[in-house]
Amino acid sequence: MKNKSPISAIQTFARDHRESGEHLYRQLALRLGRNIRDGKLKPGQRLPSMDDLATTCGVTKITVRRALLELKSEGLIYTKPAQGTYVSETLPVRRERVRNKVLTVGLISRVLTGEPGPYHAEILASLRTEISKRKGNLVVLPMPQSDTADISEQMGHANLDAVIFLGPFDSDGLRRIVRNGPPSVLVDFQLRGLRVDTIAVDNIGGAETAVNHLLALGHKDIAVFLGEDDAAATRERLEGAHNALKQAGIPGESVRHFQGDFRLDSGYQAMASLLKSKAPPTAVFCMNDEMAVGAIQAVHRLSPLEVPRDISIIGFDDIIWGTTTHPRLTTVRVDKSLIGRLTIERVLSALENHTHTVTSTLLDAELLQRESTAPPARR
Repeated sequence: MKNKSPISAIQTFARDHRESGEHLYRQLALRLGRNIRDGKLKPGQRLPSMDDLATTCGVTKITVRRALLELKSEGLIYTKPAQGTYVSETLPVRRERVRNKVLTVGLISRVLTGEPGPYHAEILASLRTEISKRKGNLVVLPMPQSDTADISEQMGHANLDAVIFLGPFDSDGLRRIVRNGPPSVLVDFQLRGLRVDTIAVDNIGGAETAVNHLLALGHKDIAVFLGEDDAAATRERLEGAHNALKQAGIPGESVRHFQGDFRLDSGYQAMASLLKSKAPPTAVFCMNDEMAVGAIQAVHRLSPLEVPRDISIIGFDDIIWGTTTHPRLTTVRVDKSLIGRLTIERVLSALENHTHTVTSTLLDAELLQRESTAPPARR
């Protein structure tokens, strides 16, 4: 075998790995990771093949493959197609490193890869306002889908004091990044079993509030415009809507659902489809304001109906766009300024308080009644 050094660095694994109760792949990943961080495996050094590692460590290739995937997700190694696997030139940030003189906090989110929608733009503005009060820097690191290895390397280059993760995320990838990175706060996304400060919105309760408002006005024929299929907010807000309908004696299967993606155009298209029905519902719950604005535009442009005389529309989030529609949008308010303030408070607590206690905060979402909802007209 040509590459002796990496093998010698882990040759004791085969002798003692059965002493632990952990899964073998995790044990192997921990051993390799420790050798990388301790400098026994040098940056840029090529690792032995999976066959060689499996033989030397006395495990299967499947175990080796899972261990390498774990290390790659942590940013410790990378693979060159048809060449091999190498130790990363720049290693992820370690928790015990020395703080910068100027507070530097990273903001990681896949929703920031392009132009953020108004909801996330308002959260971003709040975070910038709050961190500027502490004379700190906010470094935005857009996360393309689920490439956790790349984002771990970016975090290392940025030399961050702490990280804010603005959801949604791939849960497994997020666990690995948080576990091996600097102090973190998770915003607008919840992940069970992970010790991390969390700031989230009560999507279930907020959706119940929205639908209960429509029910209190007398609406019984209510449609729902959904968000993205894989979004936690979609699942939670749908659960809340169905809870309210069930309590009112209206079965969820009787409610018409229209697929959207939280963007204005999808709300417009969903309303266009709804207006083609012979008997459109008297009210629509849109899972965010952006879709609700699109829905109001479609009613104005594509039908003789009026909002709220013929159809009531309610949104969720309370973005600035809701005050510019005609009529102004009734919505469920999410306090984006409070999200920013609480997030930065948790960041500072984690950095400055040795007895910092991880907390999970669920923010209430309250009804903000404007003019886009009213009692149903007689038909």
